[in-house]
Amino acid sequence: MNLTTRKISLDGEYLVPVKKEKTLLRWLFEKLREIFGQPRQRQLLDQQYQRYPDSSDHEHHAYELRSFIHTDEQQRITQSLLDARNYVYGYPEKIDNPHLDKNVRFYRNEIKSIPKGDYIENILTKWKGNYKLLERHHGYIQWLFPIRERGMNGAAQELLPHEAEQITGDAKTKERVLLAFELMLDFYGMMFDRENNVVSRADNYTERYFHLATSFHNWMRITRILQSLSELGWEELQKPWICLLIEEVYNTKELAPCAKSLVNYWIPVVKKDEHRNDLLAIVLEYSTIDDRNTDLNLF
Repeated sequence: MNLTTRKISLDGEYLVPVKKEKTLLRWLFEKLREIFGQPRQRQLLDQQYQRYPDSSDHEHHAYELRSFIHTDEQQRITQSLLDARNYVYGYPEKIDNPHLDKNVRFYRNEIKSIPKGDYIENILTKWKGNYKLLERHHGYIQWLFPIRERGMNGAAQELLPHEAEQITGDAKTKERVLLAFELMLDFYGMMFDRENNVVSRADNYTERYFHLATSFHNWMRITRILQSLSELGWEELQKPWICLLIEEVYNTKELAPCAKSLVNYWIPVVKKDEHRNDLLAIVLEYSTIDDRNTDLNLF
């Protein structure tokens, strides 16, 4: 598919070709170039890209990117993209600690989530459909979907490589990850067809979509869930889920308020380059429908 999308910048209107082979780092720099308004800033950013090769060996230069930041929105977007890049590259600067195992023990149903949580079997069975509990309880999500970064729950432990291997290597614990995903899909008004690997609307989507469209902290939860699925052996679920989210954001407009989270946070954490680029191409295809829709002109 040979796509182009129209951009509006301070330098005037121009067309940008979409290259499917685009790497994550090149995409990162192009994205940053778009959010920085001044031509001089963009010129310096281009020079910054030329200085460093398109590889993962440049984490210690990230602080130089931040020198271009002038607004809170730029700060948030830039940090999210840098975090996404670090995640996709497997956190090369982090080391394992074989003495920590909270996530494995939780997934084996040996310990409860805290604070005020429960064993995972009870969460998967007794909490499902209890939307008030799933909404107001803010501690369980870090246990159900651990990632290799610290979260808001100080009692939860960040995921370690040996834990991920043990959880994905055991059929029972890996199945619990999938059940946790289906639990949250139901909460969001969606469902997963295991046989066809398709995520679609559930019967209760009207009420649940209305809630999701106005719930910022659930947008952050989705970012965590997407990352955790990849870490815990269910990477192939990222693309079908985001395909539905793209449909509901840009086509049906049911989740239109989620547009910026979709492109700034959710798509960037898709692990496989080819899947991420496919999803970017779909969004850019929608962007040709109405070039005046600024929510679509984010790349």
